[in-house]
Amino acid sequence: MRSQKGPKFCKALIILSNITQNQVIYFILCMVWVISIPSKVFGQQNQTINLSFDNAVELSLANSYQIQYLEIGVLQTRRRLEAERANLRSRIDMDLTSPDFQIVSEQKFDSELQRDVLIRENTRMWRMDLSVRQPVILFGYPTNGYLSLNNRVYRFSQLTEGEGRNITYYNRYFIAYEQPLFQPNELKNDLEVASLNLEDEELEYLSDVVSIIEDVADDYYDLFETVYERLIVETQLENLEQALEISRGSSDFGANTVNQLQVELTNVQENLAQTNSDIRLDEADIKQELRLDESTFIEIDPVIEINPILVNIEQAIEFGRSLRPRMRELEIEHRRQEIDLEEVKGQGGLQMNLETTYGREMQDPRFGDLLEDPTNSYTLGVNVRIPILDWGERRARIQAEQLGLSRIQLEMEEEVNEIQSNIKNAVETLQTYQNRALAMQENVQLARSVMRASFEAFQEGEVGVFELLQNIQRLRDTQENLLQSYLGYRNSILNLWVLTFYDFETGQTLLDRYNVVVQE
Repeated sequence: MRSQKGPKFCKALIILSNITQNQVIYFILCMVWVISIPSKVFGQQNQTINLSFDNAVELSLANSYQIQYLEIGVLQTRRRLEAERANLRSRIDMDLTSPDFQIVSEQKFDSELQRDVLIRENTRMWRMDLSVRQPVILFGYPTNGYLSLNNRVYRFSQLTEGEGRNITYYNRYFIAYEQPLFQPNELKNDLEVASLNLEDEELEYLSDVVSIIEDVADDYYDLFETVYERLIVETQLENLEQALEISRGSSDFGANTVNQLQVELTNVQENLAQTNSDIRLDEADIKQELRLDESTFIEIDPVIEINPILVNIEQAIEFGRSLRPRMRELEIEHRRQEIDLEEVKGQGGLQMNLETTYGREMQDPRFGDLLEDPTNSYTLGVNVRIPILDWGERRARIQAEQLGLSRIQLEMEEEVNEIQSNIKNAVETLQTYQNRALAMQENVQLARSVMRASFEAFQEGEVGVFELLQNIQRLRDTQENLLQSYLGYRNSILNLWVLTFYDFETGQTLLDRYNVVVQE
């Protein structure tokens, strides 16, 4: 045995001796990757989820592409608001004209010769303008004016015939103030519009979150319905199997009774197969909605729980006005329309611009002497634009914006009326389905009692197979009626959620229940 293993072992040592250390490390890493990755993927693809309505909503909100899209939209609008706020701070700009060479011939009028002459220019300009500009804000209110500190320096040289090149240096530092009058306050309006846009985007985010919850509820309760249907069919199947066993175990029942039960049992087995097929389709829909892997196993416990809810209609209407984003969205649109009207009035009306500067300046052929003896300099300008005739353009634009305001006001009034009407109907519908579901719960218990008594009577030969089959079917019909009334009850609660953004079951807002917060 040793003589046989010895040569093989020696050959293995020779092969290993030719492998470098890096190759060994690479081989080990590859083996670790091959071993670990499949197990990790297998764990992700074959996970089992015990699905309830709440964790279905949480999974949807965590994995939804729509949520990610909305969060990006909110972030984008928030950055625009930050840009408008930054616009109210000091800004430092530098403009360089370095260089500006001009060697051109142009026609110019000579007053001495009283005719146009062709003059050749040969100039060099090196210029720098530095400005620190600050919007004027009084008590937190942007005035639409600007105050700036400026410095202008340039070197200008010109080549002339007979005199050679003339060089001039110039330096001026001054304070400037610009103030538009009788015009829309663009600084204030832009900041306010950016703030309104952000709030509007956040409200749209919250509205779409509730829409996503509504979509998840549709898929979840479709699956809930089919799974509960399977329980009903399985209960009917068990009852038929029990009846068939009783009929086969007693000589009191003839072949006709057995055959009737067997036919009914086969039909119910077919119903069960169809229900299982429906469950697979509903599971595929909800996996797609929740972005789950197709191999994920979904378990659902279809328990019917009815907690009586007493809803105060006036309180619900108040929640519909204050918590639901729609009213605030209309108010935001109304304010934006008012800003548009203000801008239209200012654009075509009286406009005035006041500009004034004060500073020190110096001009010298030597750069080093620019700061020796500067002189005062100032400017004052008032520019006024007075509209005289525009053929009714301004009036028509103002009327158009005013009509837009009137339309939004009508929408707000209509929305208030719809909130009141829809919430009243939703509360009444909820109470109706709630009472029906509670009544059907008691009726199911009664049907089960009748079913048990019918089995005892059938076993004793007191009732026939036809009456037993009727009681079995009656129990199934009663359970299905309970299911439909319960689904109507849940749908009524969901409808009230959408109308009020409030959960009357838990006594908290819908957004608080699912921790919906707009990301910063």
